[in-house]
Amino acid sequence: MKTLSAARELLSMAWRMDRAKLVKSVLLLGGGFLATPFIALGLRELTDAMLTGQSTQVTVIGIVLAALLVLELMGMHFAHLSYFELGEMTQAYLQQRLFVVANSDVPLARREQPDYADALQVAQSQAWNINRALEATLQFGGLILQLALSTVLLARLNTVLLLVPCLAVFLVIASARAQREIDRSQEAAAEEARRSRHFLRLATTPESLIELRLLGMQQDVVARHTAAWDGATKHLWRGQAWAAVVNSLGQFAFAAGYAGALLFVFRQVATGQATVGDFVMVLALAVQTTLQITSAVTLLAVLQQAGVTIARVNRLAEVPPEPMARLNAVKSPPAECGIVLQNVSFAYPGSDRSVLEKVDLVLPPGAIVAVVGENGAGKSTLIKLLCGLYRPTEGRIWFDGREVTTSRSDETQVAALFQDFARIELALRDSVGVGDCDRSVIAPDHAIEDALTRADIADLPARLPDGLGSILGSRYAKGAELSGGQWQRVGLARALVPERPAVLILDEPAAALDPMAEHALFERFAAAAGTQDSHGAVTVYVSHRFSTVRMADLIVVLEDGRIAASGTHDELMRAGGTYAELYTLQAKAYATT
Repeated sequence: MKTLSAARELLSMAWRMDRAKLVKSVLLLGGGFLATPFIALGLRELTDAMLTGQSTQVTVIGIVLAALLVLELMGMHFAHLSYFELGEMTQAYLQQRLFVVANSDVPLARREQPDYADALQVAQSQAWNINRALEATLQFGGLILQLALSTVLLARLNTVLLLVPCLAVFLVIASARAQREIDRSQEAAAEEARRSRHFLRLATTPESLIELRLLGMQQDVVARHTAAWDGATKHLWRGQAWAAVVNSLGQFAFAAGYAGALLFVFRQVATGQATVGDFVMVLALAVQTTLQITSAVTLLAVLQQAGVTIARVNRLAEVPPEPMARLNAVKSPPAECGIVLQNVSFAYPGSDRSVLEKVDLVLPPGAIVAVVGENGAGKSTLIKLLCGLYRPTEGRIWFDGREVTTSRSDETQVAALFQDFARIELALRDSVGVGDCDRSVIAPDHAIEDALTRADIADLPARLPDGLGSILGSRYAKGAELSGGQWQRVGLARALVPERPAVLILDEPAAALDPMAEHALFERFAAAAGTQDSHGAVTVYVSHRFSTVRMADLIVVLEDGRIAASGTHDELMRAGGTYAELYTLQAKAYATT
């Protein structure tokens, strides 16, 4: 079923891209394929004419055979020129579609699951071979026509010979079973193949390569890459070996049946029930049919693989219905309350364990809120819920009195800078301006310059050769190299471009910095956030360092997915508890060092 669906989809793609090329390919290929059985028929007539001494008929049949041979060869050749271009176009189309799928509205919680990453890895590797699939589709159709005509010619000689094409069932069954073995091996190898690519990126990316050399770990990374690659290859070779065994058994059964058919015709010739020309035709058709069926089975395997690839891309594109959060009948909070979380819990798909549980929280408009807690406390999950990247599995989230009912809301603008912020290696104007796009149009220059000023990097355009038009990074073009701190400030500027965000978030952007550097970053962030107060934006800063966030208006302490405490720094210190204990421990550790 997947094979037929793949063939239909491939032909549909080719029809949309270039109808003229597709029609020309079908006509040329059809003429070439149909010429082959008629050549076998012509050989029968030529043989009988030669044996009976009909020289004129021999000449005419010879000319016809020559014309058929030219049609067969030239039709195939010129058809190849057309469908090869179409194949490349379908490959580009599917790769573009995979790119769109990888950036689609599939929920982030689903995207982060290992099985989704494995499926994406397999689809990416297989999409490069899809150009053969259109060629296989057209040739398979031509072979079916060719085989049908050959079957008619065999049946005219003796109806028993109708069984000959039926021998193809052995090859088809063997091919389908072999392809399933190959698919299973590719799925089994996906995780290790993904790991080997990770080690390859580590060993070839300039940033990580420097650290690897300093640490003397080049050989270790190479060894790990080799082990992962060998593991993936082992799965693939095992699948290929089983596929070869299964295909060989199918070929043997097919060959044995065909040998019996030739012996049957030879006995008919010996008893005078058939002419020598009939035997020559059957022999020619036997060779042709063997090649036709063998080629059809090979092409069927390509189509089956294409069907699996297209089906996998379609599955990746599917947006699964998110489970409805368990809601309680509660009255909506007033708009002036800012952001309100009511009894919010969250668990990842397929897991019964809640990462956040029973969170009730009010983030007042215009407030600077610090979220603190140890690693694994649920800070990043809470931030992703506030950003609309996750949807709660229980409870409700309100923005300015309006309930957020979908995983994303176009009416709620969120500006954020995460710990692993993106280094967008485009022009400085684009790298910052994409923080506030309106229908693919980036923010105007004055907004970008204002954001750079608030991010304490206003002098960067003047220090670059082309100002805001200067390319950043050298991965894709010869651009300006920035330091880690400059990249971070560019990311902060990108988060500060929107004029009226509902939420402004920094999620542990300074985890790799020392406490003094993080404190300086927080001061810059707090100053930038002060400009958002006029329209009531909530500013959220996430950190596992308690000493940095004491200036926040509200500090929320997370512990094991629950809110352990909330309040100002002084309130939390007077109350004692987790915050006061950890703050004191960290302060002593920093004083010692």
